[in-house]
Amino acid sequence: VFRLDILKSYNVDGFIIAPTPGLEKELQKLTKSGKPVVLFDRFSPELPTCNVVVDNRRGAMTGAMELLNNGYKDLGFVTLVSKQVQMDDRKKGYIDALGSIHQASKILEIPYNQTTEQNTLAIKEFILKNKEIDGIVFGTNYLAIAGLQAFKDLKLVVGKDIGVVGFDDNTNFALFTPSVTAIAQPVEHIARCIVKEMLTALNKDPNWIPTTTILNTTLVKRESSSKL
Repeated sequence: VFRLDILKSYNVDGFIIAPTPGLEKELQKLTKSGKPVVLFDRFSPELPTCNVVVDNRRGAMTGAMELLNNGYKDLGFVTLVSKQVQMDDRKKGYIDALGSIHQASKILEIPYNQTTEQNTLAIKEFILKNKEIDGIVFGTNYLAIAGLQAFKDLKLVVGKDIGVVGFDDNTNFALFTPSVTAIAQPVEHIARCIVKEMLTALNKDPNWIPTTTILNTTLVKRESSSKL
């Protein structure tokens, strides 16, 4: 909020924001100011903003199906405690995949402000309580990293004892042993769409109205989702 106040004091022409929880009232004020607001990564359906996001639901479903198609039979999902639309859609995508095999969901929701060590401990406890799980889809890349540490502590071999898919590719995922399969967002395409929408709005195009652009994700297949 403080940073938004600074930007408003500089009388900027438009706002490009990846909104965090609790920012809804400030965003509402911005939309009433008449200046264009473009949100990316996440958005609030109640706000009249222009949004550039990915198809989180389909992406998560694709990641879960990758594990199921490779022989993993009992999948869990590790995500954040969040009401944000993108996190909710990722959870729904995982549930969609399980619906195809009529399996009950097993979901761990972790507070977003925990340390990596706390996340690792929570994932270890989740695995020990659900020993039948042989594959996990992680809702973020940093939760996937905490999960890899948890598996190491539990002496579980990724790609053999347990399959892994992370949401949001990480430049280090290809360097892990085994390398980590991930659902990648089209970062450059997202940036181009954001700039296009903002420039159109700033040029006072009479046909411009706030819209939501939904882009496809890409499944980057690596070793962690295949059976060694």
